[in-house]
Amino acid sequence: MADAENLPFYLLFSVVMAVLLCGVFVMQVSKQREAGVDEQAQLLVDDIARACFAALVRQQPTYVLPTDVGGSDYELRVDNRTIVLTIIRGMRKGQSYYSGVNVELEVRSLPGPGEKLFVQGRSDRVIISAEPIETALPEIELPKEDTAPEFLWLGKGE
Repeated sequence: MADAENLPFYLLFSVVMAVLLCGVFVMQVSKQREAGVDEQAQLLVDDIARACFAALVRQQPTYVLPTDVGGSDYELRVDNRTIVLTIIRGMRKGQSYYSGVNVELEVRSLPGPGEKLFVQGRSDRVIISAEPIETALPEIELPKEDTAPEFLWLGKGE
């Protein structure tokens, strides 16, 4: 009979504990999602920085940007020698992520989410653009005389 009198208290305690555990679970899932956004955003700016370094040895690497970062909208910008990704809508709104590049960056245009990023290395800088970058060919000087140079004794006919 004593158990019947305490039944409402047991039920109330069980409901309160279930609500508390549900709250803890929701907070944990939310923190994991935030950490996932942080990780994806940092990986993206690090990958773009790697593409800039790769451009110094390869002709013109491209990088396809994702449409979102962990379900959040973002924008890219370049500040001096730093690539900056800022979350503009969604989870982690206002948070910025940075990756430095130890070479001068020339920004012609920046692509939006889901577009291609073209990167080309030059001797003293890296060019970043949303459109393909034309390759600068070195100018070749044509000889001014019709005779072979001194070191080509066969070409002189002697």
